[in-house]
Amino acid sequence: MYLAILLVITLLSRESGTSKDMDLQLFSTWGINDRNNAFVIENILLFVPYGVVCAWAFKPLRHLITSLMAGGLTSLGIGMTQYTTKRGFFQLDDIVTNVIGCGIGFICFWIVTLPFRCINARKAAKAGKAKRADATKKVDAEKQAGKAKRSGTYA
Repeated sequence: MYLAILLVITLLSRESGTSKDMDLQLFSTWGINDRNNAFVIENILLFVPYGVVCAWAFKPLRHLITSLMAGGLTSLGIGMTQYTTKRGFFQLDDIVTNVIGCGIGFICFWIVTLPFRCINARKAAKAGKAKRADATKKVDAEKQAGKAKRSGTYA
């Protein structure tokens, strides 16, 4: 659902041929006027859910670097599509702000899931202790059986 909304906002709500321009100057949109500042904030907010959804849906993207790379590649793909279909500007600022939004989303996911990860870690530690205790008991039983066998007495 989120991806459909993302496509509508970035591509489908724009008419083809409305603009075909490229801006590779970093932070060229920030500070010019309130409207451009709003576009920067919009680009950040647009990708916050992306950071959350990707980390939630895809286990390999549960690391900050891979999540940021996925956000950057997706943003690059959108920008290239906008440029080739003439449905928007290809701006370096868009990619940077989208990656920032993706990072904020990832951090939100990480904070929200932290208690669950702690609980799962405790459960895993307890399970590991129980397995080690069972293995120790088994080894002790085997040692006792070996001693009994050597001495000729059986329990």
